[in-house]
Amino acid sequence: MELINTLTQKLTTKRLTLSDVNDVQALCVSCTDFSMLVDGVAPSEDAGLKILSDLPKGKKAEDKYVFGVYREHDLIAIIDLIKDYPTQDTWMLGLLMIHPDDRKQGLGHACSQSVERYVKDLGGTSIKIGVVQNNTIAKAFWEKAGYRVEGTFTYDTITDSQTAYSMSKAI
Repeated sequence: MELINTLTQKLTTKRLTLSDVNDVQALCVSCTDFSMLVDGVAPSEDAGLKILSDLPKGKKAEDKYVFGVYREHDLIAIIDLIKDYPTQDTWMLGLLMIHPDDRKQGLGHACSQSVERYVKDLGGTSIKIGVVQNNTIAKAFWEKAGYRVEGTFTYDTITDSQTAYSMSKAI
């Protein structure tokens, strides 16, 4: 996956593997605000490993695509995709997490456009996402990108239950 580099800094993108777990964990720690919003707690010691390896029931490792966006040697964003989930030709964007210092600079937009091109190039016809209900900034971002709310769902965190929007976009 390549980002259209309309941004001023030089970025590279690569598919991440378990050997990148330390980079992913460091980004998780830098994005504690996101973890608090979504999970109600700071990132766990194995948050990076979970991002790289967790799969929904019925999916295999080859269905998971985790990409990292780097500025030089620093991981500044993660994109987590699941192919053909929850249905054939629909991809789940499970995570787009950007380092706090790199937010509101166009990186999220560039990532979302790159994801859409990538999924479409591999035969996908739609993308689904979940957005925590109290993350109004993210909801507005995804709506501006053309995603529409399909409904809501509830999920359990360590501390309580959260409600999230199920959103999707045909590509």
